[in-house]
Amino acid sequence: MSATLDPVRLFCDSIALGMALAVVGVLAAQQRQRTERLIVFLALITALLMACRIFNQIWEWVGIDIAIEFIVSALPLAVLLLAESLIRRHAPRWMKLTALIGGATILLLILFRTEPISGLRIPLMGIVLITNFALVLWFLLTRDKTSLMRNENARITSLLVGFAFMIPLAAGDFRPLPPKESLGPGAIGALIGILVIVRGIKGRISVKGFLVDLLIVAVGSAALALSFGHLFSLEGYQTRSLAACAAPLILAVLIVGQLRHQFLEAGVAPLSLYIARARLGSLDLFLKDLRGHHLIDGARLLEGDELKRIAAPEVIGFMERNPVASKAVLERTGEGSEKLDRGAVLSLLTEAQMTHIVSLELSPPRLLLVESPGFGDNAGQESDLVLLSRLAHQIEKGRSDG
Repeated sequence: MSATLDPVRLFCDSIALGMALAVVGVLAAQQRQRTERLIVFLALITALLMACRIFNQIWEWVGIDIAIEFIVSALPLAVLLLAESLIRRHAPRWMKLTALIGGATILLLILFRTEPISGLRIPLMGIVLITNFALVLWFLLTRDKTSLMRNENARITSLLVGFAFMIPLAAGDFRPLPPKESLGPGAIGALIGILVIVRGIKGRISVKGFLVDLLIVAVGSAALALSFGHLFSLEGYQTRSLAACAAPLILAVLIVGQLRHQFLEAGVAPLSLYIARARLGSLDLFLKDLRGHHLIDGARLLEGDELKRIAAPEVIGFMERNPVASKAVLERTGEGSEKLDRGAVLSLLTEAQMTHIVSLELSPPRLLLVESPGFGDNAGQESDLVLLSRLAHQIEKGRSDG
């Protein structure tokens, strides 16, 4: 059955669908870590939701409404899992139960489409969804900031600001408004969510930069709508519709700009390729040839008096037995006979705001602290760092034998 088209909502949803698929396309080929996989999953959910909304505009069928509500029922748990991955901590059991109950409640509201509660179904879904989002925000706000690095805390803070804008906009889809008053706020909310997540996966970010993005969107869409409204004497709802169309366009431009950086970073040669081309005559030449790689730019070499001053003896002892230590791995494996040694290494990495420590030389000890731009541990990256350590030891061994 053909539906009455709302061009504004159709346009906004189409932009959001395209941007969600763009995130999937850029990240799917390079994602290796759990957080990035969850981001791809959330982007897919968003894309499916927008696609169903578009189909619902073109072809009015109760099956599409049910599909949309099924997708919405997965959001409470999906957002909580992403929050857990971002701060590398499990949420309280009651919060997980709340997310599961929230999803189950939406599923029950899908099944009971009876007349007595038909007017309450959509608002109830909105209340459940927003309540779960608010709990996730509280979980992120009450995190232990000292256990995370500066760039990780910056990502989470930006995510909090993004959610603060996204929740009321997404809630607009759960208000019983007439078509002329409903300007596709859910699509704009989804685009803001995509923008904040894309900014977050780039590495070091700031809330100021995200707020500047939102200011550009607000000022740009308002200026365009008011100028056209004045020139062509548009009615009030037409001016609002024009602003609602301009906002997704500006958001899309900003998202494409952020994704372009992600695409270019994905094309950076792996560290192993730099290692293969580096000079092996001395350790200093070897490290100099690696500085063109983005990992080494965020590195700090510890040796001599500086090493003795800031690194406990347990750190040196631990690194004599391990070529590479990862902050994310150390946080997961704090027990066992090497608990004190691991704790000393973890303290050094936390204080220096670095993610990995690499042993370059044993006598005298030389250690390389590295800041990874990723969310956490990355198996391929760690393998490259192990290769770096082994080659460095071989260079020093050859120099000593010579």
